[in-house]
Amino acid sequence: MQPEKYPAHDKTHFYKYMSAETAFLILRNRNFRYSSPILFNDPFDIQTELLFDFDKKLFPELVFEEIEKIILGKKTVKLNLKDEWGQAISLLKAKVEEYGYSRECAKSTTVPSIKALTDVMEKTRSDYNKWWQDFLPRIRVFSVSEINDNILMWAHYSNKHEGVVLKLRVLPKLGNLLCAAGPVIYREKPPLFFSMKDWIDEIISIREIDHTKLYWEYAYIKSDIWSYEQEWRVWDMLPKREKNLYNYNRLYPEEIEAVYFGCRTSEQNRTEIMNLAREVNPKVLFFQGSKCSDKFALTFSQI
Repeated sequence: MQPEKYPAHDKTHFYKYMSAETAFLILRNRNFRYSSPILFNDPFDIQTELLFDFDKKLFPELVFEEIEKIILGKKTVKLNLKDEWGQAISLLKAKVEEYGYSRECAKSTTVPSIKALTDVMEKTRSDYNKWWQDFLPRIRVFSVSEINDNILMWAHYSNKHEGVVLKLRVLPKLGNLLCAAGPVIYREKPPLFFSMKDWIDEIISIREIDHTKLYWEYAYIKSDIWSYEQEWRVWDMLPKREKNLYNYNRLYPEEIEAVYFGCRTSEQNRTEIMNLAREVNPKVLFFQGSKCSDKFALTFSQI
């Protein structure tokens, strides 16, 4: 799925936290690893079940109430007359206009069919989650951040401040994958895949749910406990499941704009990474991190 805008944002660069060992691999092989969410450190990230707010008891009555609003002219909608429900509602509306309205008659005509949809609804929910579980091993995600100085991320992802952060440039002319990055949306609770109202609107042919768009958006939602990361991510889906849960995508030399070393990065690792980075991009800049004396923060000085 391609973003409507390209690049999909106005960012010029992002940051990638990593250990020194990972930096060696990236710079030597000139590629980045894109992984399935199954490998993520957070088992709630993309891996939650798809949630729906369906209520089997309320469902028939709510569907009927929506149909009633339409046939009585209290709600103006454009029905899909190619759909069976759209045709039936249109016919009911015409009969009401010609013969008047009997609520009991309308209910007896529609409710049995609506109740039959309850089982369909349950099966649909199950089918969506089965498809999602098949989907997860085929998703490939590459995560980056807006910031390069978060001390928690340096501790977690850059091996206790012994690793590095790469500054990666967005390259619209070359079309690197960072052009398609999207911001993670942080929420207190897992999102609904779609609501009962969405489902009802689709059933009575008011509007069709864009399932592909929903799956796409679901992959950008994460618990707000992670909001300090200010994460952006690039993701795509493989056409079929593969043995490995990761793939590699090329690194353009121009992508490596700068390397930031942690306050604990060893001199040996710093020297080796600088040599490797210059082989990739001779114009790369280097910065050494150090602890601030008056606050819990890092400061960087160009080497």
